[in-house]
Amino acid sequence: MAGRCGSPLPLVDAIVSQTERRVFKGEKVPAQEKVVSLYEPHTDIIVKDRRQVQYGHKLNLVQGKSRLILDLVIEEGNPADSDRFIPMMERQKEIYGRVPRQTSSDG
Repeated sequence: MAGRCGSPLPLVDAIVSQTERRVFKGEKVPAQEKVVSLYEPHTDIIVKDRRQVQYGHKLNLVQGKSRLILDLVIEEGNPADSDRFIPMMERQKEIYGRVPRQTSSDG
């Protein structure tokens, strides 16, 4: 692991620090400061409503009628889906010169 990605020691130090803060000092460590993976330190903490916590990346996908993926944005952090709808439509207008005739979204 250390050969390709560099030394894991700074991540280990960060994990020890966040554990000391949370467990011994009773501090709430903000999600953006937490390291949740030694192997993929860029992993985000994703929580939707009050559902189970997931780890990974939030994606915004745009697909055409044929289900071909036309656009993909990998978000940083855990932005609200509702905050991303208009920017994604504006992005489609930039890329294709128009917004889609029809849309659907979750949430």
